[in-house]
Amino acid sequence: MIQLKRINQLEELKNFSGEKRIEKELKLLEAKRLQLKEGKKKPKLSTIWRAAKDLLKKESSDKCAYCEEEIESYNIDHFRPTSKYWWLAYCYENWIYSCVVCNRDMKSDHFPINTKHKLKGPTVSAVMNSEQLMKLSGTFAPDPLDRNAELSLANFHQLCHQEEPKLIHPYLDSPESFFQWKADPYLKRVELIPTSNLTETELERFEKSELHYGLNRDLLKKKRYQTYLQLRHQKGYLNTCNRLLQQTEDGNLNITEAAALLENLFITKAPTLDWPILLKKATEKTEHNLKEMVDQNFEFAAMNRYFVFQEWKLTGLEL
Repeated sequence: MIQLKRINQLEELKNFSGEKRIEKELKLLEAKRLQLKEGKKKPKLSTIWRAAKDLLKKESSDKCAYCEEEIESYNIDHFRPTSKYWWLAYCYENWIYSCVVCNRDMKSDHFPINTKHKLKGPTVSAVMNSEQLMKLSGTFAPDPLDRNAELSLANFHQLCHQEEPKLIHPYLDSPESFFQWKADPYLKRVELIPTSNLTETELERFEKSELHYGLNRDLLKKKRYQTYLQLRHQKGYLNTCNRLLQQTEDGNLNITEAAALLENLFITKAPTLDWPILLKKATEKTEHNLKEMVDQNFEFAAMNRYFVFQEWKLTGLEL
């Protein structure tokens, strides 16, 4: 999991801001009123969040925001589940692009918090008229663009923070500060483990997130290991490039090993190019591959960054 950023552009968010947002909130209030009239357990919701799929997908770089797996079958997760926070069902800030496993199979309606500070929604009754509902519209969820809305984005985030959620938020938290990764060459798995400097509260948040997002499910650990192998191969190529470049300076280059390296990197040896130029080209290509793997768009970028920057302490590849 890496920290994501919301896209705050009018053209992208016009259907979830301003009057259109208030219209959606009014429909939500009407659904809640109908639920109370009919004595049902929850309001009947329209899946309007599906219209935000492409935007949310763009924000998370085509990956699940929780496990970072590239996905074909997606869900839009309500970070605060609608079963407990019905008034945030149509709130853009509450939507997160997720894989089916993280959302439906693992997280589901789980949302552990410090219950002393639970968010409070609007009060709706079965006998409220349309005018009363209209007055409530626009008061209980933030507008992603309008800072002067009755509930500003900053105030909404502050209220969410006071709730002390025990799940790590991919937008509002810095997930990478919680995580380390452990590669097991025998089991061929990469396991997510907590960083060593977490406080008791932070460790609990790690544990709840690992559990409810399913971040150590077996298939995911296997897939991470395959990416880890690719990453380790690139690191090995980089080390070999540096060693062979040193050999060219010392006048004792191992030609066979150098030729094998170029072949592995799909670099053709032109007769007019000498070995130092070819090896520098190989170094540049390997560094490019590593930079690509730690970029936010790459699958399991958080894991890749951990090994590249913290475990192996490679330099010159900074984001």
